[in-house]
Amino acid sequence: MRKRRVLVLGASGMLGQEFTHALAHHERFTAIACDRRRADVTNLAMLRRVMRATRPDVVINCAAEIDVDWCEAHPLEAWRTNALGPGNALRALADTGHTRSVFVQISTAYVFGNDKNAFAEDDLPHPVNVYGSSKLGGEAIAAAEANAAGIPYLIVRTAWLYSHFRKTFIDHLAGELLAGKTCVAFSDQFGLPVWTRDFVRGTIRLLHRRRVESGIYHAVSGSRRRVSRYDIARVVAGALSCDRRLVRPGRKRTILRVPRPKSAFLINTRGLPMPGWQASLRQYMRERYYPKRSS
Repeated sequence: MRKRRVLVLGASGMLGQEFTHALAHHERFTAIACDRRRADVTNLAMLRRVMRATRPDVVINCAAEIDVDWCEAHPLEAWRTNALGPGNALRALADTGHTRSVFVQISTAYVFGNDKNAFAEDDLPHPVNVYGSSKLGGEAIAAAEANAAGIPYLIVRTAWLYSHFRKTFIDHLAGELLAGKTCVAFSDQFGLPVWTRDFVRGTIRLLHRRRVESGIYHAVSGSRRRVSRYDIARVVAGALSCDRRLVRPGRKRTILRVPRPKSAFLINTRGLPMPGWQASLRQYMRERYYPKRSS
């Protein structure tokens, strides 16, 4: 049986590397990894050439500007990549005749604002910063272009990712704690941490379905309760056998320059099961910081 070709845009980023790694030896899919030098999502002509050359069955768009502070200072560039980029990729698919391909757009909990504590797929977005608004623009443009061309699409939202492929706030905490330093974690921002490995496996399961149902999906760790970054930091300390008293609560409004939503807690109502966040986080800590112990 021929493996389905999966074109990964933004392949040098954290999620792009995770998708490429997961698909490297997959029994049903094979990855075609393209970074910005080979497939810049702001360049429609380049994308057309890539689509003709690769003839993908699936396109996963991981290309994004994700630095919240940078996006706030560079709104035009953020919108070119995060909003117009997905539209360019879909237009290139349509222009080269690949309308049976499935398009996957990665999005974020930051499309939401401060009006609720938890957000389901159909809740009304209300972003509070340029990053969130540009990603929301990408969702809207992707859906419009896909519907116009008859291309099935998945918009998959997540939040607070951590990964082996790039240091995140989890690894910053781990480094400080292992050095015996006091670290500050926000007690007034809520959500759930998501291991990129879990996110990628969940997204690939959506692609296994016989018929792809276009729409929005929330791929988040299993939990009935949102937690703060302070709560997460204490779990990290425990997993590293560090003194939890090294973790001090802080408030985001006194530290962050650009607003973030108070809650990035996503609810999954569309049947995409994910492991519990504490089990995944502890497994990640074992693999990254105590590899001999986890083998």
